[in-house]
Amino acid sequence: MHVASGIAWQVIDGEAFLVDLDSGRSLGLNATGTLVWTSLDEDLEDIVSKVTAEFGVAYDEAKRDITQFIEVLKKRGLVKAD
Repeated sequence: MHVASGIAWQVIDGEAFLVDLDSGRSLGLNATGTLVWTSLDEDLEDIVSKVTAEFGVAYDEAKRDITQFIEVLKKRGLVKAD
């Protein structure tokens, strides 16, 4: 998975801020979303492991939530599958 073309982003104070340069829409991510966003080049299992270690979330809950979050990112055109 990778960031779609036309998406600018930066992490500020531990939270990512994304801008779709074509539409002008923006999205701010919390710390968990930022960890997922900055790990998109890794496989899902590695991302889930990072989130569980960093935030103390149960594995199954983290995997479900991360999968749903990535689907939202795809639907918004922010990420593309490799």
